[in-house]
Amino acid sequence: MRADLKVLTRLVSPPKKPQCPDGDWRKVELQLGFKLPPDYKQFISVYGSGGLQSFMHIWNYLDNSPEDDIVKVTGQITSEYQYDKEAGYPIDFKPYPQPGCLIPFCSTDDGNYLNWRTTGKPNEWCVVAYDCGSGRLIPAESVNMVRCLTMLVQKRNPFGDAFCNVDSFTPPVTYTPFVRTK
Repeated sequence: MRADLKVLTRLVSPPKKPQCPDGDWRKVELQLGFKLPPDYKQFISVYGSGGLQSFMHIWNYLDNSPEDDIVKVTGQITSEYQYDKEAGYPIDFKPYPQPGCLIPFCSTDDGNYLNWRTTGKPNEWCVVAYDCGSGRLIPAESVNMVRCLTMLVQKRNPFGDAFCNVDSFTPPVTYTPFVRTK
């Protein structure tokens, strides 16, 4: 287990029975058009589908119903960034699926997103927050997904004063499995 994930599991107990912790990553990556970061795959293997503190929903690309089109969903989310750019917000990003584009992996109840910036190898991707209140994309350079979550849980916001209020991570911080209803 990676060091960051060990720290996170000490701070936030994983579910005893994670929802959809494994599956065919090759199929997902082929559909998405990108290999996904190893820390994300390891996180999913430990935590599965679910959310932190009931408001931060970590996407599990393995846990999709047959009618879900992850390419379409990714395009819809990143089109919000394009809309804000056209509205005059100073947003700099490449549209999906170009190399260097953003791929979302987390959403919050108040309309914010966490994304990977697909520059370099997947284990080098940094996290970029979309703060819907300000219409900004805020990179956390050299911070991967698991490190980002760990920092938030430790009340250290890698995005300065944007994206979310770290006071929402007052202990005990919980991870609640998301169970898809058929």
